[in-house]
Amino acid sequence: MSARSLGGVVFGAAVVLGAIAQGLSAAPGLGRMPLPAFLAVAAVSALALALQLAATAWAARRIVAPDAPAHAGLALAWAAVLVLIGAVLSALFAPAGLLAGIAATFVLPAAAAGRAGALTGFGVVRRHPWRALLLVLGVVVLGGVSLVVSIATGLFLTGMIGGIVAWLWFGVVIAWLLLWGTRLAVRASAARPTLAG
Repeated sequence: MSARSLGGVVFGAAVVLGAIAQGLSAAPGLGRMPLPAFLAVAAVSALALALQLAATAWAARRIVAPDAPAHAGLALAWAAVLVLIGAVLSALFAPAGLLAGIAATFVLPAAAAGRAGALTGFGVVRRHPWRALLLVLGVVVLGGVSLVVSIATGLFLTGMIGGIVAWLWFGVVIAWLLLWGTRLAVRASAARPTLAG
């Protein structure tokens, strides 16, 4: 199996398995659990999201740059940090959670490329400012659409089924945005000037 094909398989599996994992966290009765059990379910849900983000970033790297190395461990570490930041920001002011989503589209492709200083992924903004702006606008617009999708699935599909359908949508959006961010990062690294020595 080629690197690009493997990336495609992992890409699809991350979306589907992530949706199932998050849907299970909406099982009937979980809202009436004791607080420690509820916090444990929330922690498992956050871990599942971090795994999904890391797997998707790794797969996007394999699809866009099949001959280049991809680093799942570094992507997982940064995904966990971004999930934690997103949770804190969302708890303070729900729309602020989009900031973590915006950061993820720049940081996770850099982490999957093996850059320990994954914050250098924001260097894409300097090299391709208009494309980076379009990516940020894409995150904001799709974040708004995703809010409508989550409300609709909550109204018309409840429990695990509603959770799975909503997270299938979120997974597709995450995958598409990370693929877009990875393509932009690869384009920016190809445009990076080299030192003649």
